[in-house]
Amino acid sequence: MLRYIAFLLLIAGTLLLFAGQWIAFEIYANRKLSKINQNLATFLAGATSAESALKIPYPEESLFLIRKEEGGFITTGRGPLSLDGENYLSAAQGRVSVYTKSISLGEYLNALLEKPLALGISISGLVLFLTALAFLLRGQGLPPSSGQKVSLQEKELLVKLKAVRTALALGGVIPKESLEEAKGIIEDIIKRMEGKG
Repeated sequence: MLRYIAFLLLIAGTLLLFAGQWIAFEIYANRKLSKINQNLATFLAGATSAESALKIPYPEESLFLIRKEEGGFITTGRGPLSLDGENYLSAAQGRVSVYTKSISLGEYLNALLEKPLALGISISGLVLFLTALAFLLRGQGLPPSSGQKVSLQEKELLVKLKAVRTALALGGVIPKESLEEAKGIIEDIIKRMEGKG
């Protein structure tokens, strides 16, 4: 019974751990998308002006670039040459190019640490998981295995076999009652070994 409870705790811990991670990732992704959307809205609103370098609220998150037909371009304050290619994803269609900062583990961990709900769910899941794993690996509180039951039965059988040996050794001295008792002990041992006792 306790083994099943340990397995249930293991499953519950795993689910809670992943739920906390999922919540933190959704918070992180939605925050990132919100910043990119604000940048895009600001850029599109200012693209009709005569300025060639527009200010956006979160310049580290994205860069937008429109190449004009008559030459030059409209951008968000810094050129694409100033971007680190490994940290930004890019897409281009015709004269429009968009550069967006890639997802980073550091920012995700910051989002996890900033939200007590996600962090608490993750930690409680981890604690449940590790507790259940310790129960399963150590076997504490679990019912004894069948190997331990057999060893107790073997000790019992060993005592009875010694009694039979003694009775058979004294068979000439002690009359028929001892032999009948030895027969009963042997039959009892056979029944137990066959699983009928």
